[in-house]
Order: sequence, then structure tokens, then C-alpha cells
Amino acid sequence: MRRELPWVDSWWGAGEGDALARTLGAQEEGKRDPLPEGPPWSRYLKIAEGCDHRCSYCLIPALRGPLQSASPKEILRDAERLVASGAREICLVAQDLAVYGEDRGEAGLESLLKDLSRELPRDVWVRLLYLHPSHLKESFWEHMLSLPQLLPYADVPIQHADERILEAMNRPARTEELRRLFLAARRASPDFALRTTVMVGFPGEDRRAFETLRDFLEEISFDRLGSFVFSPEEGTAAAALLPSVSRRTADRRQERIMALQERLSLARQERWVGRTLAVLVESADPDEGLAWGRSFREAPEVDGEVEIRSGSIPVTPGQVVSVRVLEAHPHDLVGEVAS
Repeated sequence: MRRELPWVDSWWGAGEGDALARTLGAQEEGKRDPLPEGPPWSRYLKIAEGCDHRCSYCLIPALRGPLQSASPKEILRDAERLVASGAREICLVAQDLAVYGEDRGEAGLESLLKDLSRELPRDVWVRLLYLHPSHLKESFWEHMLSLPQLLPYADVPIQHADERILEAMNRPARTEELRRLFLAARRASPDFALRTTVMVGFPGEDRRAFETLRDFLEEISFDRLGSFVFSPEEGTAAAALLPSVSRRTADRRQERIMALQERLSLARQERWVGRTLAVLVESADPDEGLAWGRSFREAPEVDGEVEIRSGSIPVTPGQVVSVRVLEAHPHDLVGEVAS
């Protein structure tokens, strides 16, 4: 890029905010800015940048650089600052939360979560987004459940479940390891909300490999799932792999996966009919007696929502209300304010 863009005066990599600030004349260093703001009651907090994994289809390590974890002190300070500004939910994000702290030679994610739980108010939600399965132990779920602020929700992308495809992807967690990990979550709490992401059409994915993936998804029954079709990225090892899968075949497989997931999601949703959920309200229409929000089962932006029939009961955005579930749909729930 330096050769192609010789007129650029300076270059900065991911995580080099201090160097950028110095170049622009700023005096203060070491203060981390929060991620772009959304509603004040739900905020993202990045705890690490970069990635040391070498998945064969991914450019993130080349673009983001190696793992750089923020210090626990910085993270705790930022979390307290977000709560002081009105956050009721803090979503921890990184390219991989599970390896937090390994680059610093310090205590890892479990220790950080314990520190956050000790310092934050008990009614603040802490949500974990993106955990690489190869760095998770089966005991991690019990640790999460022992901390009152930690929501029983985890986004753990598996990408595939066929041994041969996982090896070609350079994904260390193999099928049986993945199975044990997710079944341990279900044993820890049958209500644990599990989200994953899978890729179809990866080079070498024959019918048997695809059916292995499909059978695995049916066995685990994830609450939420995202899927995408493999697209070769220039500069990645996977771009040169053969045999390729036709786009038509890959699209058809994606349709089958999403049709399966709609059925599985509905079954997981129906377990909540007649039960009560704490819901963080995000919008309301007092004239119609309706509001919309999310429970522990729905991450912002990627999952569904809970429609709340509030009637004459005043409900405002940013408020957490108790909702009795009346209806279940594949992605959304419908309920009423519990008296």
C-alpha cells in the first residue's frame, strides 16, 4: 500500500491510536475511546484488538495485527464510565474474547469477568460477543453462571462441524470437542442461549461434509445462527484450495441450513411461552400500548426482539421490565408486562 499510495504522509495500524493522536498534536495519551455510541442503555466495550489465529479463509490477522489486550484497569475504568453514563447492558467485544490477556502474560478472561462482576452494580448486564471455541473449557459455562451480571448468552462461531473441512479451515476445535463444549453449556443451564456462525460452500465441502454440519446443528440446537457462503479472499490460503463448490450449490445449502435453523430456533423460543423474562426496553409507543426490547436471549443488532404489550402501564426506553411470554416466533417473542 505504501508503494501504491506514496502521497500518504503517515500510516497507523489497528490499536495505534496514541501514535495517531501524537501525530495530530494531541497531548493526552492512554485514554481509550468507547466504540461508536448507540442508545445509552446498551454499549459495546472492546477489550482486545487483533487476532493470533490463522484460519485459512480469514484476513483479520493481516489487517488487525496480533492480539493486543487492554489492561484490566483500563477495562474496569471504561466499564464504570459507561455505567455512569446510563449503560444497563455492556457488550464485551474483541476478535476473540476467549484469548483475552494471553499476550500480556496476565490473568485471562475468567479473571476479568470476576473483576467486572465485583465492581459493577448487580443490575448491569454483561454480554459476551465472539468466543473462539478452541480456547473455551467446559467449565467456563459454570463460571459465567456464577457471576450475577453475566448473561447466559454466548456467541461462539464454529464455522463448520466436519473434521476434514475444519482441518482445511485451520480451525483447531474438532467435532467431538465442539460437541462436548456445547453439551456442557446445556448441562450447566438448559436455558443457556447459544449463538453460532457457519460457512457453507468451503472448498472440498461435499455432500457428506454438508450433512455432517447439518446433523451437528440439529443435535446441538443453537438458539441463534448466522450463515454465509464461502467467498475466496485474495491473500488467504483458502483462496487457492480445490475443489471449489459451485455458487448454486452453496446457495442451496445455505437455504437448507437457514430453514433448519428456523425450526430449531422456534423450538427453543417455545420453551419460554408462559414463563417470565427480564426485558431491556429499547423503544415504546404509548399510544398503541406497545414497546419493544431484548432479553438475555437477544444480542443487539443481530438477534430478534421481544414485543411487549404494555397497555396502560408506562414503559420507557432504558427500563428493564418483567415480561410474561405469550407467543413464540422463530426470531421474536411476544409478551405482556407481568403484574
